[in-house]
Amino acid sequence: MEYRPLERHSSRMVLLATVAVSIGGLGGIIPLFFLKDSLPPVADVKPYSALALAGRDIYLREGCVNCHSQMIRPFRAETDRYGPYSRMLESRYDHPVLWGAKRKCPDLARIGGKYPDDWHVQHMRDPQIMAPGSVMPPYPWLERTPLDNRTIVKKMRTMRRLGVPYSDSEIAHAPAALQGKSELAALIAYLQSLGTAVRNEHGTTTSKITVRNLPPSSNQADDLLVAIGAKDQVLAGRKIYREFCTGCHGETGHGLIGPALLDRQEWTYGTGKPEDIAKVIREGTSNGMPAWAKHFNYQKTAQITAFVHSLSHPADPYHPPLP
Repeated sequence: MEYRPLERHSSRMVLLATVAVSIGGLGGIIPLFFLKDSLPPVADVKPYSALALAGRDIYLREGCVNCHSQMIRPFRAETDRYGPYSRMLESRYDHPVLWGAKRKCPDLARIGGKYPDDWHVQHMRDPQIMAPGSVMPPYPWLERTPLDNRTIVKKMRTMRRLGVPYSDSEIAHAPAALQGKSELAALIAYLQSLGTAVRNEHGTTTSKITVRNLPPSSNQADDLLVAIGAKDQVLAGRKIYREFCTGCHGETGHGLIGPALLDRQEWTYGTGKPEDIAKVIREGTSNGMPAWAKHFNYQKTAQITAFVHSLSHPADPYHPPLP
């Protein structure tokens, strides 16, 4: 096709370029008017509570969005780690959306309900205790700073103008809901609200990850019993425990925000048998403990199982002194 005549007439070139861009733009914009009919509904998506809305502003103020994304892409690697992929309607009440531009730290789209509130408190005080190797700085001042409730009514009215269905009663009672709260309490309320709509549909926010490097011919229970009481295995497990577990269970296993490990009767899952301990370590629990299968291979799982078992079984062949 001969295009040089177009290049010689700038006005004609500009006109045709404008027409081409307009056609492409309209092709992308017009379908947006029909989204309500074409997108699958997410029934449990609700507006943020007054406390969570205030926490969202703190999330923005502290720059959390610069490191954490809130967008799980529909790829196996992401859904295995974070849970069900994100849906567009989950962000219907977000102004602006906080999907993030570059993920430098874990995605938070499914963080709601994954950990108890106390976990988040400890994490904000000292992230490295709860997540060894974390580059996140501590935010101790949030716990000490009272939450300002003077602007919450204006914020909620503004959100209502943008389409968020806040009622007059919710707006009127918002200042009382924030009274006496700290900025940390608001931030945690916001984090605990993320991803809960999809969790309610699927029953969980996270996917279970199974150990993939188990010897194919081994009997797991027998192999774990070999490690139980073996001095080198127990000491190796204690080293892993100190690095990853003390933030929740304490240096000596006496329990902090997680349960004590010194008494088998306090276990939240199983009977304290080696195979039960290993299962909890690999798969986590529904009340806040994450699954460690991705982080610990079979050997490390056996070692930390041996150490945890020794805490509640003083009669083991080797029982290490408490730290």
